[in-house]
Amino acid sequence: MYVHQREILSLPASQLKTETAEQDVKTPINMKGSTHKPQRKPKKNGSNQVFSYQLGPREGNTRIVGKDSVSTNMSASLSMIFSHSEATNNTPSRTGKVSSSDGIVGSSIQGKRGDCFYLAEINAIRNTQGGQVILNNNIHKNRDGSVTVTLPGAIKIRQEYAAKGMKCEVTGTYHITAEAIAKAEKLAGKSFSKNDMDTICLEIALENYRAEMIRTNQINGNKETTGNFTAEGAVSQISSHDLLYGGQTYDAGFILTGKKSDVYYNGKKYDNVQRYTDGQYGYITKEEMLKQTTFANAGMHAKGVSEINNLGKEEKDLYNMLNKYQGHESEFAITCSVRVKKKGADGVTPQDAGHAITVVKITADTVYVSNPWHPDKIEPIPRKEFIQMAYGMSAMQVTKQQTTNSNIHNSMNTLHLVLGKLNSNQHGVKPPSKINPNKLNSLLNGINNASHSNRRNVNINSLIQIINRATTSQLSNDDKIRLNRLLSSISTENTKGDINVEDFNYFYEKFMK
Repeated sequence: MYVHQREILSLPASQLKTETAEQDVKTPINMKGSTHKPQRKPKKNGSNQVFSYQLGPREGNTRIVGKDSVSTNMSASLSMIFSHSEATNNTPSRTGKVSSSDGIVGSSIQGKRGDCFYLAEINAIRNTQGGQVILNNNIHKNRDGSVTVTLPGAIKIRQEYAAKGMKCEVTGTYHITAEAIAKAEKLAGKSFSKNDMDTICLEIALENYRAEMIRTNQINGNKETTGNFTAEGAVSQISSHDLLYGGQTYDAGFILTGKKSDVYYNGKKYDNVQRYTDGQYGYITKEEMLKQTTFANAGMHAKGVSEINNLGKEEKDLYNMLNKYQGHESEFAITCSVRVKKKGADGVTPQDAGHAITVVKITADTVYVSNPWHPDKIEPIPRKEFIQMAYGMSAMQVTKQQTTNSNIHNSMNTLHLVLGKLNSNQHGVKPPSKINPNKLNSLLNGINNASHSNRRNVNINSLIQIINRATTSQLSNDDKIRLNRLLSSISTENTKGDINVEDFNYFYEKFMK
């Protein structure tokens, strides 16, 4: 949900230090005044909900997230943020289905909180060729059942405060204990999204980051930070009793990746947009979308904005963005903001409120979108009506044409992770224990050298997306035979050197956006 607009300032990128994860955890930071925990007067939000929450201890530049740092929905009279009393561990009577953490960020349905902006951006990043790798690198599952989440943009924010000589409680690394994971699993579908625990871990990390921003503002004397820092520096705009409620997708993208976005935001248009009705144009499958589409190439910008490259405010800027990113959806995480005509399926978004959705594909006459309320459904909106609906749009480059050795290594690790998940979930599919890189390159080169009108730039991340989607799909016996044959062709055990382009094409048409 989009709730505010502000001016924001950053330091030049040249002044930001680069850190390894190990260095980041061990770096000391000024903690003077950080133990002060004043209570904040509850402030109404669109959901009228209050969540019990307490910011956990800090070890170096890592925040320890225990069960009390996992929000629980409760009465406004019982708790406020940073309360000294022990947070309740009551769980709701109705919980949602959720998978255990496997280090692979999957599809998750928005729960009863207004964090559509965050989930829409996560889905947009996942839709790109390299996005799955980036998100997976942010999450590390530990042997003791805990999960460590790193938010690259939050680390940059902390560096900016340090360079300014100001106190800062932002860590950027969040160690979520096994007890906290167990509590969050029971709260799936209520306090958090449902279906995927790794997405829930990203939600937990965000609310801890936002609590850190509020604390940072407090220890700096509650000075107005609007216009001073990026990525939600205007902490007074963040609801003090629901840390996931409301935000901007370009902020979410920056926090998740540290990358900038191109943004279109027309505040004047907000009052006059055509209202969006979920499902008004029906839903289609990914396969049906591919058959319909063809590729074609195609002020708030204040004082050195860190998470914004370019900003447009005029109607023509929205037209230009659609044309610019048409045909490049595999490289950019694209989202848009609309106003809903009816109350949201999340049970939180009120009628006529702002809502964030993910742009999956753009054509000359249609914009295909997915909604955090049901992220695996695709809705085709006529382009002219999309223009009338959207008052905001952001696009963040996730995948670049050049692939570094580090990216290849990370992609191979992710490929082995999804193969392990496929082996566990699909009876009758036996993926190889080891992939031959040379055979994999031969397969990808063979695919890219063939003539295909409906795709471009197929790489290892395309294969990762196909396997990830096959893991949770209903596969026929023929599908399983094809998949075993495809994976066998890139196995180290295959001595024939066959290139299985036909089966890859079959699954590309079946699963890829």
